Amino acid sequence: MKWSPAGRSSGKQLIRWLENNEWKHIPLSSRIKDSGGHPAFGKIACGRLWTRKDSGRITGVLYISRYGVVLPVFDRNENDADETQFLKKLLVSRENDLFSVIGMEERVLNIENHTRKPVSDYVNYRILVGSGPVPSEQGEPPELSIQPAELSDFDMLWKLEKAYQIEEVLRNGHKFDERSSRLHFQNTLKKQIVYYALLGGRAVAKAGTNARGYLYDQIGGVFVIPELRGYGFGTAVMNRLLSTIAEADRRPCLFVKKSNLPALKLYKNLAFRDMGAFRISYYH
Repeated sequence: MKWSPAGRSSGKQLIRWLENNEWKHIPLSSRIKDSGGHPAFGKIACGRLWTRKDSGRITGVLYISRYGVVLPVFDRNENDADETQFLKKLLVSRENDLFSVIGMEERVLNIENHTRKPVSDYVNYRILVGSGPVPSEQGEPPELSIQPAELSDFDMLWKLEKAYQIEEVLRNGHKFDERSSRLHFQNTLKKQIVYYALLGGRAVAKAGTNARGYLYDQIGGVFVIPELRGYGFGTAVMNRLLSTIAEADRRPCLFVKKSNLPALKLYKNLAFRDMGAFRISYYH
């Protein structure tokens, strides 16, 4: 097996390979899809991409963004000394720029084992795959008005998004960056599918996609204001999102903190299946 920079000629093969169990690596497949899917000299999606091949077939992919985000999409080959040497040399040369490693837990731990720089923080998740909308026995709450979000809805939805970011995304000991978070949410409203629920003219719940691959849509930003949890509002807005995904002949997936028991219960009731451990490790 040999690692080398991905070339333009491998574009179609790369896409077909990424479509297999795509739910495992939406953070990578969505980046490649958005950039056109044709790497040149290992460069794509504001980063560098390497492929591992065995007899001409792709068996692994590794991506490192210009911002130090590492996305490993390969299973460990413990008996391959060349692979170990390649990973150590590559990661050591970039260790000052490393920011995070994202992926299935075993793959992330493999990368951690090849770096000299210690991890400063990490979050463990469960990755879930769904099949489509699951209507509630009570139906959609009649008092709710569920709408697709547009960029013009930013001001109305920002308070909801900020509360989500602080509760679910912000790491302990870190300060909330309002400017970058606002820009990120504006980009989400431009490029992703987002639904929100109004109650008495007030936005109280939302759910959307945060990455769109070739076959799967990754869901994120699911949030209900604390005082209205438990009334089915999260289920209602999620079902509207799941219906839209299903109508496009696509499938949903997401990752959720393993400690977030209410969210895990919500997704179980929506027929999501737990497919394994997912991890994000941080170096800053």
